[in-house]
Amino acid sequence: QQWKAVKLSAAELAQIEVDRLAAEQAAKDAARITVTKRQALLALFDLKGIKGDQIDAMIGTIPDEDVRYRAKVDWDGSAAIESDSPTMLMLAAGLGLSEADLELLFGYARAL
Repeated sequence: QQWKAVKLSAAELAQIEVDRLAAEQAAKDAARITVTKRQALLALFDLKGIKGDQIDAMIGTIPDEDVRYRAKVDWDGSAAIESDSPTMLMLAAGLGLSEADLELLFGYARAL
């Protein structure tokens, strides 16, 4: 075999980056689990003993008023919870849940 290095044009490099970002987003979308809020709350209670009032209290401790308000509106107003939503990731961190915990919780919730 013989190899030859070929310079790519700016357009080709840009297209490679677009394709890479699209593949990355597709992988994230495929890994996302969406469950009802009921399923999420039951999974949190069944597997971790976490109740809804503990989540509300954790949201209340967020120091930044704007972030706290957005988290409250997102949590209270959501009928569905996505495993990778910014609010869910923030709540998980505040509740001491790891990425592995989230995978387990959402897998369990999906089966409810």
